[in-house]
Amino acid sequence: MDILGSFSERRMNKLYRELEKSLSDKLKQNISVSKLEQIVGGADAQIYSFLASGEDISRNLIIRIFRKVEGDKRVKEEFIGHCRLYEAGISVPEPVMYELNSVLGQSYIIMERVSGQPMLDLLYNSSDAEKKGLFTDFIKL
Repeated sequence: MDILGSFSERRMNKLYRELEKSLSDKLKQNISVSKLEQIVGGADAQIYSFLASGEDISRNLIIRIFRKVEGDKRVKEEFIGHCRLYEAGISVPEPVMYELNSVLGQSYIIMERVSGQPMLDLLYNSSDAEKKGLFTDFIKL
């Protein structure tokens, strides 16, 4: 099955179990996952949103499941980059964790789900002058 296609029911159940196990281990409490739904499938990853709930947590999160060809180095670098931006106080989704070569057979990143417009959409809908300003601001970071 093509990773960028929709997951089968069996694979979705595997994704639920992987999310619950990984988040429970990371957050040191029992986590249940609900409301898992695909948001988008792109050139490099599929993105799903879900609700993670535990004893003292209830968070809307996303998981970016990368194509195998993207490579673990890229996934790790992207996660570290998100961490640095978040820790610097830049308004980006809070990174939660990443997993390389998971039981799903692919690497993924879990991060906070935020409302707003994706950067790619913002770029596509901007004038050339606005794009230049956005890139200038991004490079300053």
